[in-house]
Amino acid sequence: MPFERMMLNGKGEKATVTFGSDFRSNLRIETSTLYKHGSEANLNYEGHRYTVASFLPGETSVSYMACAAATAEALGMTNDSIIDGIAAYDPEGITPIDPPEEAPQE
Repeated sequence: MPFERMMLNGKGEKATVTFGSDFRSNLRIETSTLYKHGSEANLNYEGHRYTVASFLPGETSVSYMACAAATAEALGMTNDSIIDGIAAYDPEGITPIDPPEEAPQE
C-alpha cells in the first residue's frame, strides 16, 4: 500500500505518528543490526538520532522497537527513557492478569 494512502486511511483524530524505513516517517529506522540473541536499531525522530537495543531477535523486533519509540516520542518521553525502557523489556517477566472472579449467583 502506498505511503500516502496509508496516511489517509490511518490518520488519527488528534495526531498521527508514523514509523518505518520510509524517509517520510516521523520516526525513521535508519539502520538495524540483527544478532543471534537480540537486535538494535538506529532511529531518527525528526532529526534526533539515537540507538535502541533489545534481547529480542529478528526484524519484527526492530519494527516493534520503532513502534514503541514513536509512541513514546509522541507522549513526550525523553530519549534516555525510551532507550532504557526498550532495553528493559522482558516478555518472560510479564505477569498475566487473572480474569475477575464471577460474582456468586443468587
